[in-house]
Parts: sequence; C-alpha cells; structure tokens
Amino acid sequence: MATQILKRCNKAVYIWCHAHRLNLVVNAVSGCSKDIKNALGLLEELYIFMSGHKRNDVFCKEQGHTGERTLQLKRVSTTRWNSSQAAVDTVLARYGTLLQTLSTLSESKYDSETITQATGLK
Repeated sequence: MATQILKRCNKAVYIWCHAHRLNLVVNAVSGCSKDIKNALGLLEELYIFMSGHKRNDVFCKEQGHTGERTLQLKRVSTTRWNSSQAAVDTVLARYGTLLQTLSTLSESKYDSETITQATGLK
C-alpha cells in the first residue's frame, strides 16, 4: 500500500502503525530470553510432530473423550506475537489431553520414530 501511495505522491511519509511497532518490540524482547526461545521452539517442534495425520487423529480422539470442543495446535510464528500467544494458549487449554496423546503415541504399536519423538516431547 505504501508503494502505491508513494507512486502518486513522492513526498508522502510512511509511518508504521503502532500495533506493528509494538509487535516488533515484543518479538525483539522475547528473542533476548533463552527460556522463551526454548519454550517457543519446543511448541514449534510439538506442532510439527502433531501435524502428521495419524498423530493428529490420536490427539483429536483424545479430545473427544473430554467432551470439549476439538482444538488444533497452532504454528509458532516468529513475525507475529499474537500467533505465538495462540500457540501457547492452545497448549495450555489442552495440556492434559496433549500429555495423554503423547503417552498413547509412545506405546509400542507405533513406529520407532513416533515413539522416540513422543517420549522426548512428553
């Protein structure tokens, strides 16, 4: 959008929106903390692990036993803080179910890679 405006009026000054500037500050500050980077990295690994169809199916079935609405894990974005917050909120909301899913996936009836990753994430 800024490019289009500058084409029509070359003296226009582009000012970033305050929400975007705040988002950049929060991302920069959170990137300074080793613990936050570690936690968000772990959530991203969990998202990637659970994105497999069979693994996600186990997670959805475990949620069905609780009677609550089924939630999908969210990807951790490094550019938008609100997507990282959504990923954290989802894991916290389904923490018990997620642990149960990882326990189920660490059983011997699954392939060795799934068992190893599920055990490590648990």
